[in-house]
Amino acid sequence: MDEIAKIGKAVASVCKEDDNRSDDIMMMAPDSNWDQFLTPAPCAIALLGDLILISADTDFSLDEKPPRDGFKLLRYPNSFRESLVQVSNAGWGAFNEAHTSMDQIRLHSGNVDGHVKNAVKFLMQGTPDEVNRMLPMSLSKIQNIADESLLLAKASEDRFVGVMELTGELLEASTNTKGVYD
Repeated sequence: MDEIAKIGKAVASVCKEDDNRSDDIMMMAPDSNWDQFLTPAPCAIALLGDLILISADTDFSLDEKPPRDGFKLLRYPNSFRESLVQVSNAGWGAFNEAHTSMDQIRLHSGNVDGHVKNAVKFLMQGTPDEVNRMLPMSLSKIQNIADESLLLAKASEDRFVGVMELTGELLEASTNTKGVYD
């Protein structure tokens, strides 16, 4: 039995059938359009743009009845329109960062397969000394990819949380100010 068949058999023994099938699908489409998961982004940004256009006729200040602790995130509380632009720009930035991060994660993940194959090869064919020297390097590279991907994902999540907090502050300020302008 040649070494590729041995490696394939070893990998198959530690993976479930469903895992193999989904891995095969992902590997057959390495250039898949992962950004289709972000299709709501243009709609959300377009809705904000429409709201900005609607507010163009009558802009109002959110400073009339500010929060007790003051505005923490809104840079332009004297203008509802400018605050909407700030939210829109922050949302665009978050979606753009998520798109870039997803592409980087995809590129990093494409290297995992080679590192796993190397690790299995060392385990199957290597001497105990080679396994002790080489296996930790392959596993360390996989760990680095996982760590980098996690950092990219967390940075994107943090950016979206910031947009949600900014939107929440704008909503609260708008609600507080509503009574003043009614």
